Amino acid sequence: MRAKTGFTLIELLIVIAIILILIAIALPNFLEAQIRAKVAKSAGDVRTLGIAVESFRLDRNMLLVDIWDDDSPSGLERLFTQFGNIGNSSKSSRLASDVLKPLTTPVQYITEIPMDPFLEDPPAIARSETWEGQTDTYTYFDREKQIEDSRWLDDHNLIAFHPGASPYTLGVKRLSEEEFGIMGAGPDGQVTQSQNALHPRGLSYSATNGTRSNGQLIWRSGFGTMANQ
Repeated sequence: MRAKTGFTLIELLIVIAIILILIAIALPNFLEAQIRAKVAKSAGDVRTLGIAVESFRLDRNMLLVDIWDDDSPSGLERLFTQFGNIGNSSKSSRLASDVLKPLTTPVQYITEIPMDPFLEDPPAIARSETWEGQTDTYTYFDREKQIEDSRWLDDHNLIAFHPGASPYTLGVKRLSEEEFGIMGAGPDGQVTQSQNALHPRGLSYSATNGTRSNGQLIWRSGFGTMANQ
């Protein structure tokens, strides 16, 4: 009677090679699908937040206090008297999530503050005291007339939305008075305020430039969710 034998070394190597080939074929598609799912979530989040801010403004006749305005007299006054100190962090720097907290209480325009899926480690980022550290979720920014911020030109550094820019910079209309926006990091994960030409902050993400291309997921008042125009 012939003895039973297992796989030979050559046969095992062939099987392993086939498995590796299948993984190599499937993995890029899986990673692309993950990015597309995150883009869809981020686009939905900024839209939800944008609509919530519009509802908040309709009810309160004012906008939120972004992280550039919270040390101005009018911004501090609003945080203390109008918002009941909601979203006024005890830390030396407010976080992006602190800016959005007035949307959750006492009136719930949103039930919870969504987290940006393209920020790899929001808790670690939030512990930082740098500007990047303030970005623990989506960034709210505005150009509100009621709050005078003479430092817009220096602090906001949103190149495409800059009021001093040409009417259309990087294909995006500059921010007008009383307009606001919500910005997600996008697949490139860039949340710094560097004016690096390769990663200009305020450039809208468009999948037609490549799934992993530069740019942020942006919802803008009066425009809705933006694609690079």
